[in-house]
Amino acid sequence: RRQDALTFAVSLWVASDADTVCAWDGPGGIHDLKRRLPIATVTKFDDAAHSIHNSARPAFLRHLLAVIDAASAGCLRDRPR
Repeated sequence: RRQDALTFAVSLWVASDADTVCAWDGPGGIHDLKRRLPIATVTKFDDAAHSIHNSARPAFLRHLLAVIDAASAGCLRDRPR
């Protein structure tokens, strides 16, 4: 399936530079993923270790709830009447 046909949000959450296992540059890096999948949103958690949900819980929960709220709004908007 083509990436431009995606009908759902794609989120990439990245820990701090010191603690992430993700490379920003190069093949397979974050910038490459964003180029291949422009629909994706990239969020960097500057104060988070690799385990974002454990090391930056308040910020993680704010972002998670925003994703859930956006998905819920989309489901309600797109449902058949």
